[in-house]
Amino acid sequence: MPDPIQAAAEVLWRQYESQYNADHLSWRDFADDAQAILDAVTAAGWSLVPAGEYGTLLDIAGTDTPNLPSAAQVRAYLWRTGWEKQPPGPSGSMWQIDGYSIGVADDESDRLVLAGTIRRVAAIEQRRPAVVIADMRKEDA
Repeated sequence: MPDPIQAAAEVLWRQYESQYNADHLSWRDFADDAQAILDAVTAAGWSLVPAGEYGTLLDIAGTDTPNLPSAAQVRAYLWRTGWEKQPPGPSGSMWQIDGYSIGVADDESDRLVLAGTIRRVAAIEQRRPAVVIADMRKEDA
């Protein structure tokens, strides 16, 4: 499996190749551009997690699981920021905003589920996970 730089460089190479003759090039010719893109993504607070590597999924923008906000803090944040709580289900509650839905589990012990919820909130709100986490930790208003 290629490393992230090679994978990104191969995408750039294929995009270039679709428009121009790239017979004389390889993915290595795009490695510097790929590195710059990956550095920018990391600097923005996003982490790139290969599918299936759940251990690193818990590391959201450099934050490990003990430092994640609690499910109660997540729910308070959603309430403060205009998400609408739906009727509870057997294992948690659904929240909606602008046609998007997320689930917040009642079980505080499953940090993987909580991390996934926070990542989805950040993606829907188009904000960096680290910023969303900081806002979730703020005192309930």
